[in-house]
Amino acid sequence: MSDTTEVTPPRSRRAPFLLGCATGIILPVLFVVGLVSLTYLKPVQDLWVAKKQAQLRTVAPGSGLSGDYSLNLEQVNGAPLALESLKGKPVFLHFWSPTCFNCLPELAGLNKLHQSLEGSGVAFVAVAIAGFDELPAVAREYGLGFPLYSCKTALPALYQGGTPVSVILSPSGDVVLKHNGSAKWDSPSITALLKGLSAFTPQPAAH
Repeated sequence: MSDTTEVTPPRSRRAPFLLGCATGIILPVLFVVGLVSLTYLKPVQDLWVAKKQAQLRTVAPGSGLSGDYSLNLEQVNGAPLALESLKGKPVFLHFWSPTCFNCLPELAGLNKLHQSLEGSGVAFVAVAIAGFDELPAVAREYGLGFPLYSCKTALPALYQGGTPVSVILSPSGDVVLKHNGSAKWDSPSITALLKGLSAFTPQPAAH
């Protein structure tokens, strides 16, 4: 009696191997391309910034905290600034980063706020806490007209909380407003608040 058992030839491992290789190469490439498109393509960024800008809301004052004047900053041109030197003035402090997407939609409003405060005696201090190399390019792109500072050391606890963080200090050193996150800073109420604080700035005694 003859042996009629059929021998099944071994399956080729070449096709699954090639498919695995292709998947391993294509998926990372698609991921990188998608990430680059979302992060660096200018039209996508501009659309995102415009959308977020339209969603910004004004914040209300009130905190009950005292300011921390221990910060030592450096202006873009290298000039130092001790926050201590601004005691007795209303101060608008804004902590941000040019690489923070949530910070970009605010920039136009911050520009308008700064313009509305010209001659009012309010100290406008925008402090970059990261992305220092990108600061000049972003300043040019968004036409920033307010003074730009950097802080490369740890912030006091009062000013921590990520980016952006904004704080308004009264001439007496009280925190009139503290807000974590983006907001509409060019509203008339914020301008009126800051100008109102400047009216209480102590004036030099007449001789």
